[in-house]
Amino acid sequence: MAKFIGHSASVVVLAVLLVAVPGGAQEPTAPLADDAAPVQAQAGQQTLDLQDAIARDVLEPLQAGMQSRNLKQVLSVFDAQSAPSFPQLQERMKALLDAFASVQFRYKILQAGSEKGHASMTCEVDLDGIPLDSGQVPIRRSAQVRLQLTQTAQGWRISSYSPSDFFNP
Repeated sequence: MAKFIGHSASVVVLAVLLVAVPGGAQEPTAPLADDAAPVQAQAGQQTLDLQDAIARDVLEPLQAGMQSRNLKQVLSVFDAQSAPSFPQLQERMKALLDAFASVQFRYKILQAGSEKGHASMTCEVDLDGIPLDSGQVPIRRSAQVRLQLTQTAQGWRISSYSPSDFFNP
């Protein structure tokens, strides 16, 4: 028991010394080399958060709308206020969806970045369509599509995309 008390007393003395001795328990003033890792991880997390938000607000609804051939859902991911020629876009999307019995839409996010309510994203996009008219040939399109996005009250919306003919019927 005396040995245990002696050990406890040593711990108390050490704790008192750390608190009482100036500089005994100071935090280092110079950053360590590994301190940059959390900043890089935070920037990487922001990119992932942006990608997740755009996938949730734009890409997933666009994919679901294309595959279900739901024009209203497809158009909901575009910002009608800032998208140039929105009425022509509506006509193009309607013609595309009306031409096919089945549409498959796949995407892979390659890059994303944002600044002050605007974002840009590059995706690898594949579009396959089986025509309603059995005499026509199925289509298969693959392209790197660049999206320009605007943050709205409803979330992220596409304001423009290129190549501009990707969704042509």
